[in-house]
Amino acid sequence: MGNCCNQLDQQESSATTEYNRSEELNVIKRNYTGKIIGTSKVCFENTSPIKLQNTQGFLGKRSVKLHGCIIPGLDPRGETDKDCQDNYIYFIQDNAILCTLFDGHGKEGQKISDFCIDFVAKFFKKNIKDFAYNAKETLTRMLHKCDEKLRRSKVPDEMAGSTAVAIYITSTNIFSASLGDSRAIIATLSDTLIPVPIPTHRFYKKILIKRNLKPVSLTTDQKPNHEEEFTRIQAAGGCVEQVTDNFGKPIGPYRVWMKNKDYPGLAMSRSIGDRIAKRLGVIATPVCHDFQLYNTDQFIVIASDGIWDVMENIEVVNFVEKFKKGCGESTDLYPAKPDNSSIARMLCEEARFRWYGIIEAEDVMIDDISCIIVDFEDISGAMKTQVKERNVEAFRSMAIAPQHNHANTSINEDDNETKD
Repeated sequence: MGNCCNQLDQQESSATTEYNRSEELNVIKRNYTGKIIGTSKVCFENTSPIKLQNTQGFLGKRSVKLHGCIIPGLDPRGETDKDCQDNYIYFIQDNAILCTLFDGHGKEGQKISDFCIDFVAKFFKKNIKDFAYNAKETLTRMLHKCDEKLRRSKVPDEMAGSTAVAIYITSTNIFSASLGDSRAIIATLSDTLIPVPIPTHRFYKKILIKRNLKPVSLTTDQKPNHEEEFTRIQAAGGCVEQVTDNFGKPIGPYRVWMKNKDYPGLAMSRSIGDRIAKRLGVIATPVCHDFQLYNTDQFIVIASDGIWDVMENIEVVNFVEKFKKGCGESTDLYPAKPDNSSIARMLCEEARFRWYGIIEAEDVMIDDISCIIVDFEDISGAMKTQVKERNVEAFRSMAIAPQHNHANTSINEDDNETKD
């Protein structure tokens, strides 16, 4: 992910980091065999950020800032109208924080993510004391009940649903619950330099930071080809396979299918909604974790796959560390830069910038991009604190032998969680 390799060492991103409204890209053209035969110029206007939020509060005696942003996706060629299906909500109350983020998929994905936000707001208000008493159980119950209430609502969820990430933070602990492939990480001080991925296209900024930070996962992605998930889906009568192209080559993520059918094509093993996939072993039971919060912890990033599909955990951590202190209140002005943007907006804009490289190589749409950043007050002398290693429950991925030929005919690779 880089501009020109010989330019990467000649510039620091802080001097040039701004994002424009208008873009012009050169998209690779291929013939029927996949051979590159040229490029085509695509010009477009970016969507404006929405739901820009900045809030301050406290976790015990430690001050904290919360920033949120959503950037709607778009089709650069303007051939497809795209609803924004990402949404989030957060609360600071009684020296605790609840953050939830949802990424809808399918034709009714926007309605479902909106439904989830409304449900969480009501649930938190009614169950504040339960979070303080037993956070993991309450987070699980919240997502289960959200799925149940959606099923009884008038929102069509047979072939549509949403991911979910819910993070509850106190002055001493972090509790997480997740469904699907939206993700949360925490950045903590480290004495080890973690390498960043090698750039693969020109849309890349070299990020140099003064402190070593380590990304620690607070959630784990849930995919159908993870061994435990696959076993459950197979036992329920589901089939897990990739889509194949016109030459029979598997492409894209593994998906959940009804045997001998071309639906639902869900690219995750747990979710809210997706009623047909629920008959095939997909469940709404979140994967939960709890962790101690240390003085060395600097910030949490909760985001949809619009960020994680184009940036590795360490890249996100380094970017936030680099720019968060220089950011101000968030606006929707362009060009977007630190003095008119929050760190949440800057991260979303950087992710969209990375999407340009995928557009040029694969001619795809830009996914919805959303995040919440929880920025903790920096505590001097924090490295002296004894920190225990924190790990999330890991799933082991597995290769799956093809059983059927799911041709690549109806999958929208921008909104690729499920077939429409």
